[in-house]
Amino acid sequence: MNNIRFFIFILCVTFFIQNIKAQNNYPDFIYESSNDSIDLANDFYDFSDSLSYLFSAADLYKEWNNEAVYIKEKDLSEMKDSLHLILVYGEHSYCHPVKGITTSKFGWRRYRYHYGIDIDLETGDTVRAAFDGMVRYAGYNKGGFGNLVVIRHINGLETLYAHLSKITVDTNQIIKAGDILGLGGNTGRSYGAHLHFETRFLGTAFDPEELIDFKKFCLKSDTLILSKDDFNYLGNKSKTSSVSAPVVTNGNATYHIVRSGNTLSGIAVRYGTTVTSLCQLNGFSRNTVLQLNQKIRIK
Repeated sequence: MNNIRFFIFILCVTFFIQNIKAQNNYPDFIYESSNDSIDLANDFYDFSDSLSYLFSAADLYKEWNNEAVYIKEKDLSEMKDSLHLILVYGEHSYCHPVKGITTSKFGWRRYRYHYGIDIDLETGDTVRAAFDGMVRYAGYNKGGFGNLVVIRHINGLETLYAHLSKITVDTNQIIKAGDILGLGGNTGRSYGAHLHFETRFLGTAFDPEELIDFKKFCLKSDTLILSKDDFNYLGNKSKTSSVSAPVVTNGNATYHIVRSGNTLSGIAVRYGTTVTSLCQLNGFSRNTVLQLNQKIRIK
C-alpha cells in the first residue's frame, strides 16, 4: 500500500513540477550548489561537472508514509557541503501559518528539547500552509501533537502543524501556500491554545527562525542555506542528555548547568525569567562571562 501511495506521490510531484515550468518558465532546478559537487554523509549525492541539479521531494525520500510523523533519511549533522534551497519563486509564495506572538523557541525547554516554534493563537483561529506541497500526514497523533498536519514540499522541506482543534485537509492532497489546513487549538499534550510549528529536512528538525521572521510574519530570504551547523544541536543534545540533565535541584533551589553557547538572555527566555532576576539570584552582573558546567540558579 505504501509503495502505491509513493508512486502516486511521484506522479503528482512530476505533474506539479511540469506545471510550475509551464506557468513560470522556471529553470530546471530546485537546489543550487555553490561548489562543484554535492557531498552529504555517506556519498548521499556525488555529482560533478555542473553547478545546478534538479531534485524533487520524490528524488530525496525513499518513503511516502501517511502514518509516521517523521521519516528519518540521513544524519545531517555530518553534512560536508551546504545546500541552497529555493523557497519561493514565481507565483509560488510563502504564507505565515498564523499571525501570533512566539511563546516558545527552538532548543532546550526545561527538561527536554523543543523541536519547533510555538505561536500563540485563539482556539478556532485559521492555520494556513506555509508553502506549496502535498499533505503526508493528517490526523490525531497520540504522541502529544494532537490533531496534526505534516506537509512535504517540493524542495525536500517538511512543515508540521500541531495541536489543531480541527483538520480541514486530507492525506495526499496537493496544497498551495495559504490554503487552510485547519483551526488552531489545544489538542494533545498542550497547556493552552497555540500552534506548534516545525521545519524539517529529510526528517531532521532545524530552527524555523533560520528562514522565517516570526515578528514580521515573512521569510528572511527567498532561499535557505542549510549546512551541518544547522544540525550541530544533535551532537550537543545527545552529549548533554547522556552526561547530566541541564537542570538540577538542591532543596528549594533550581539550577541550570551552563552548556556551550549558553547566554544569560537565552537562559532567561528558556525558564521564563529575566536577566535581572538571574543576576540578583546569583550575585553577578549582566557582563559576567559564563563558564562551561557552571551552575546558574534560576529559582
